[in-house]
Amino acid sequence: MKNKTEFKVLGLYLIGYTIIFPILITIITLNKIPLSVISLISGIITCKIILSWNKEILVCSKKWKEVAKYFVGTLAILLPVNFTINYIYRFFNCLYCNQQVLEMHIENQPLIMFLNIVVISPILEEYVFRYALLNIFNCKLGTIIVTSIFSTLHILIDIKHVNIILFLNFSMYFILGYAFLKIYKKYGLFYTIIFHSLWNLIAYMIYLI
Repeated sequence: MKNKTEFKVLGLYLIGYTIIFPILITIITLNKIPLSVISLISGIITCKIILSWNKEILVCSKKWKEVAKYFVGTLAILLPVNFTINYIYRFFNCLYCNQQVLEMHIENQPLIMFLNIVVISPILEEYVFRYALLNIFNCKLGTIIVTSIFSTLHILIDIKHVNIILFLNFSMYFILGYAFLKIYKKYGLFYTIIFHSLWNLIAYMIYLI
């Protein structure tokens, strides 16, 4: 039988973070604050609850040099792909919905989006995908299932644009998700969150350019 905490984390993310908390915050604030701020507050509440359940799995090992090498190697693979995809987007003037929404929010509220992208998202996503889902799908195909879910959710808003760029985006997120998963299995959740946060920081800086 699976650990109940894994299902609690998944349920809190799907129901609390995405539905209940945003609705309550909107009602309390009389719908007078931006969506990005609502998302940040929901994320902070969700992170606080999850961390109160699972502090013990954030143990930091002393293998940071190995993790750093792994991170640099992954960057060497993914950054050229990321830059190429973004160049193609801009060259053909075909920014997709996900990219347009992010750029709009970053331009209007850079600090709020920094906290959302670089701090909150890595914690939530690593707890949900690498900790909860990976343990729930604890089978031979678990890695592929969880990484595919991770990749699909990151391109879901643009799924109507089925073409080579969408495939490249999916492939990039799949490789990235697999890299996160390998770090989680070998070094633990703490380094996975750090790795994810650093990657998102790079992505955030690219959006600012």
